[in-house]
Parts: sequence; structure tokens; C-alpha cells
Amino acid sequence: MLLREERAGVAARSAAALLKERFRATKVVIFGSLVHKGSFTRWSDVDISVWGISPEDTFRAIGAVMEVASDIEVNLVDVGTCRQRHLDGIVIA
Repeated sequence: MLLREERAGVAARSAAALLKERFRATKVVIFGSLVHKGSFTRWSDVDISVWGISPEDTFRAIGAVMEVASDIEVNLVDVGTCRQRHLDGIVIA
């Protein structure tokens, strides 16, 4: 059985692929505790930022990534529709 952090990584990669294939995202970045070694806990979720999806697809994309994993919450930030203060916490590598 995979550890929770490994399952979160699988969920993040699945969500990224889904966003690119189904919603034509131009860029997907995982951020937050999953990308900071030693920070992911049993309460952590998966945080994903996305560029290039159409505004009318935002809510459908959010719903789609929420269904990627049944035991780990996956959150999506559409950088095209969110406020700058939310973007400040996303580190782009």
C-alpha cells in the first residue's frame, strides 16, 4: 500500500494530466506542503495552480480535480481568476 504522501503525488500528477488534456491548461504547478520535503502530514491536501483554462471551465475543472482522489483533498487555483494575494503564496520553480 502506498503511503499517503505517495498517493498525494499520484493524485497531483493525475490532476495535472487531466487539466492539460481535458481543459487545455497551458501550465500546471503543484505547490504547498506536497513540494516541501517533510511538510506533508496526514492532514495535508494537494494544492494545484493552473494557467490557460477558459473562465467558463473553471468550476468544471475544480470539480474534476476534486474527484481524482477519494481520500486526499485536491484544491485548484485558477490563476486567471484569483486575486494577487492568493498568487503570492504560489512559488513557481
